[in-house]
Amino acid sequence: MDRAAAAERLARTYVWWQEPVLTLAETFRSLSKAERQAIIDKLLADRRFREDLIDAAILEQRRREPTRPLKEYLAARPRRARG
Repeated sequence: MDRAAAAERLARTYVWWQEPVLTLAETFRSLSKAERQAIIDKLLADRRFREDLIDAAILEQRRREPTRPLKEYLAARPRRARG
């Protein structure tokens, strides 16, 4: 099955047609490897989505790091020269 056909099959069997007890992750895992790869390829082809995904991964990695107020950060950062 080619990627286009796999993506079309997914669209036809997407979450709306699954049992209500299934989560999106469970639905995704229930697809064949080729179908999952087609979805991932389609999502990663979108530059903005790819950047958002990277941002989310970084946030998750840094979740337990200490935080500081924005005002404190702004006061401590170097000023940029305006040109």
